[in-house]
Amino acid sequence: MRIEIGALFFAMCFALSLSAGWQADWKNVGPGGGGWIQSILASRHADDTLFVGCDVGGSYRSDDGGGHYAISNAGFEDYFVECLAEHPTDPQTLYAGCKSGVYKSADGGRHWRWLRKGFPPLQAYRYSAMISKIVLDSDRPATVYAAVGQPRDGKGGQGAIYKSLDGGETWRQIVRAGQLDADLNITDLTINPKEPNRLLIASPKGVFASDDGGETWRTSCDGLPAHRRVRRLAQSPSDPRVVYASIKGKAGETPWLAGVYRSDDSGRTWQPRNEGLRQAVGKAGTSDMLCSWVDRRRGDRQRRRRQDVAATRGRRAHVQGGDLPCIRLRLVGLSSLGGYGRQRGLCRQCARTLRMKEKLGVRN
Repeated sequence: MRIEIGALFFAMCFALSLSAGWQADWKNVGPGGGGWIQSILASRHADDTLFVGCDVGGSYRSDDGGGHYAISNAGFEDYFVECLAEHPTDPQTLYAGCKSGVYKSADGGRHWRWLRKGFPPLQAYRYSAMISKIVLDSDRPATVYAAVGQPRDGKGGQGAIYKSLDGGETWRQIVRAGQLDADLNITDLTINPKEPNRLLIASPKGVFASDDGGETWRTSCDGLPAHRRVRRLAQSPSDPRVVYASIKGKAGETPWLAGVYRSDDSGRTWQPRNEGLRQAVGKAGTSDMLCSWVDRRRGDRQRRRRQDVAATRGRRAHVQGGDLPCIRLRLVGLSSLGGYGRQRGLCRQCARTLRMKEKLGVRN
């Protein structure tokens, strides 16, 4: 069974289950250890092999579908694993994108080697090549692309994409001068498996498309909201003309112009696909990046608490005053299930609240 996990599809399926009234059962299969889960890669080569990348814990490997994990950080210079990519035919070859650059494993993610030749020189007090996404040409897997950016913090943008023709040994920055803003923060990158010279990138300034392997670019935002805050892309492997984009909303912003958009022409035009999604992301003045607070004490909100979780667009959602622990979801990395209070699947805030209630003898 070939499994391809994408945060966007995860969010869409979650939202569809809500609109259909389905009752979902959730199980914690995270590795623990704290921090955010930045990326999840389910191997196409083995049903139960799962790779997980964290922001403070590095990478983990599971060979039993998430039942047990082994830390696999040998060779990393930093443990902020933003993205993972797998070779299409060789199960032993993987790539990881970190704040310090690109890493490659030749033994199934157990050991890693730093690949810096062609990237900007190392700097003493800042990262010079923070990698947001790595993609491989499925027909020519020695061709690898690495985009520079920081999806969560919005920092480190260079309007840069690096390309390797030798499996990551050497790299070349391929975006021609003036094609992309010099500070553009690239948050996602896709390659069309049937037209490998066609690339799409997501950014806070919209979707951009290239038909020459990444050298020249043009905006591809017809139908998207005017603010163009595009966070992630997901391209259908069976029909690459179908592309989904997640659009970031801001707390209190009206009218609400965010959610999921779909293209049926390889990203040239877009249409919203938001039926069933609650069209709000928190109150004005609250963070749209981290939390959505849902108070179950109000009866009219009880049935909507899971909708509010979905409406956080992958951020943390805490349930106050109720008998449910918090649910933490990441659009960047799907499920943030490791970390504080992990035995109950709780985040730090909810674990602290629970301990206080237990100390005071308060029942939910």
